[in-house]
Parts: sequence; structure tokens; C-alpha cells
Amino acid sequence: MDKVTDIFTIQNGAITASGNSAVVDLSRGEYCQLDVYINVTAISGTPNNAIKLQMSNDGGTTWFDHPTVTFTAMTAVGQQVKLDSPVGGATHARLNYTVTGGTPSLTTKITAQVRTRG
Repeated sequence: MDKVTDIFTIQNGAITASGNSAVVDLSRGEYCQLDVYINVTAISGTPNNAIKLQMSNDGGTTWFDHPTVTFTAMTAVGQQVKLDSPVGGATHARLNYTVTGGTPSLTTKITAQVRTRG
């Protein structure tokens, strides 16, 4: 059974434009799974957004979209969770946001939980 070894806060505050979250360093452990929790506590304006998990296997120089982890657009207060996302040979992970719309703002807390085999 896998065990939780680290929990990272990768976003805590308003997202108002397209960009990237803080980077999660996966290179310091024998991580096998990544769980991502998004909690949107407030929305203003008319945001249209896409949030996806990206991975890097070269220390964060080149990023690729995780093949199975894309979140549905957050247009109301609520939560989304993606569990058991395989890490593979990735050394780093981050979320990529594409945000458009009239004066968009999403107040969020996003955490990542990584697990090792054990």
C-alpha cells in the first residue's frame, strides 16, 4: 500500500491571469503517485479557466501535460480532486492555468500530496 510522504501547498490566493503554480520537487523521494486537491473559495468576474497538471523529467526545463489529469473549468465555489496520478520518471510537477473572461478572479487553495510505495 502506498503511503503519504509529503504535502505541498502549491497555490494559496487569487488566480487572476494565466500562468503556473509553484513547482513541486519530486526528485528528492521515491514518489510513485501524486494527488491534487483544488478548493475554490470565491469567484468574481466571469472567469473561464482550464487547469491542468504538467510534469517535467529534466529538472523543470521542459514541461509536458500529464496525459490523464485535466480539471474541469471552475465556475463556482467548490472542490475538485484528482487521485492516483502516476509520477513516472518526472522530477517536477506544477499546475498550468489558462484564465480568460471579464475581470476573472478565483480564490483558491491548491495542495498536492505525494505518496511512496510502502
